[in-house]
Amino acid sequence: MINILFVLIFACHSNAGPILSPNDFLLDSKLYTFDELIGDVPFPYRLELDSVTITNEPVKDQLKPIHVISDQNLCISGNCLTEGTYDWWRFYFDSPVNGFGIYVTPDNGISSNSYIAMYLNDVLVGSSQIENWGKTRVNGYDRYFAGWESGQLSFNEVQLFSNTPNFRGALDNLYVTKATIPIPATLALFSIGLAGLGWSRRRKA
Repeated sequence: MINILFVLIFACHSNAGPILSPNDFLLDSKLYTFDELIGDVPFPYRLELDSVTITNEPVKDQLKPIHVISDQNLCISGNCLTEGTYDWWRFYFDSPVNGFGIYVTPDNGISSNSYIAMYLNDVLVGSSQIENWGKTRVNGYDRYFAGWESGQLSFNEVQLFSNTPNFRGALDNLYVTKATIPIPATLALFSIGLAGLGWSRRRKA
């Protein structure tokens, strides 16, 4: 029983890692598109979509305007988000999530100094460099899927950033998987294991 419990805990936490396409999510994810957004006026610095808040922050709490564009080369369909210099995007979630993904289409080449980082209450829980992102070639541009799934280690903030100056690009089709287990998976599995041990001992008695 203890050996089985250890395997379950290890498997639960070892699922964390980069997601290379929306089809790779283990759990159902919700898709947010930007097709119905028009112009900058309603959200010059902060865009709120249901339970997700998106900001463009080179430095925390120093917001830059968010622009909505309609470019057939950069956008997947309809509109997408961009900024003059694609430095740093932050995504905040009202409740913890287990999965995140968004398409990034740079308009001036790609950089190996670009990252995606996941945080839970300002504590880093995972990160990935751009080489790990799924890449496709569309209309002469390289399009990357910046995704991460954390198993049961949930997070409530994502930072998408580049250390390369003047690295620009467009963001489109945001995927989010909400956390489905309200207590830490390790605690839940230990509870199951203890209950199983108690049941087996009663049977032997």
